[in-house]
Amino acid sequence: MRLSLMACLVSLVATAAPALASSLPPGVKSVLFNIHRAAKAKDFAALRANMDHAFIWSFGDEANADHAIADWTKRPKQLRKLARLTQGPCAKQDDGSVECPINAGAAVRAGFKKIDGRWKMTYFVEGD
Repeated sequence: MRLSLMACLVSLVATAAPALASSLPPGVKSVLFNIHRAAKAKDFAALRANMDHAFIWSFGDEANADHAIADWTKRPKQLRKLARLTQGPCAKQDDGSVECPINAGAAVRAGFKKIDGRWKMTYFVEGD
């Protein structure tokens, strides 16, 4: 039986997406969801609770989650970007961390790492 091109594409997408999602380490999906929801709601307390203290948010500025939150209160556009990125797709990196989106390169991206047994957002940057 021959499948149409469209049926083949639908089948390929259906099998690829779960494989990608299942390749993420256990526990990171809930942090991605929490960050996504908090960014959409502009819930700064929830964002901060899911960020590493030594959070990198701007090259050249002090790496600190509290400074990032203070900046984002003045620039809500950053929260819209963060909400978009954390809705996926994301991928596990060679060092065990997770980055959203896949293959971001130097484009805007968010990173997550397991710290003291708990997944935290460790950066949200753009550029090199």
